[in-house]
Amino acid sequence: KSGGGVIAAFNFAYYSLRNGEAARGFAASTSSVLPGPELQKVIDAVPIGTSYCLRTVELSGGVYLVDLSVMQPSQPVKRGPQTVTTHKIDGRWYVDVFS
Repeated sequence: KSGGGVIAAFNFAYYSLRNGEAARGFAASTSSVLPGPELQKVIDAVPIGTSYCLRTVELSGGVYLVDLSVMQPSQPVKRGPQTVTTHKIDGRWYVDVFS
């Protein structure tokens, strides 16, 4: 229902569901996000038991500053900001560009 919501849904599909097709379904068709099967290979390389914390702040219409913390078992927390551009297409929100 929003740019922030689709970012949260994408990350849930990626880290919690561990489902490349589901995560890719939240990306615009023109996005540089990998196709589902390739994304699944990346997800499969993430250790089971990995969790995440996500904070989004809208910078301007559809552009968000995302602070993502990833906690892998027996590893220090990996934290990094990224900018995510989202778009509303035919009434539905999609992630588009991660930078």
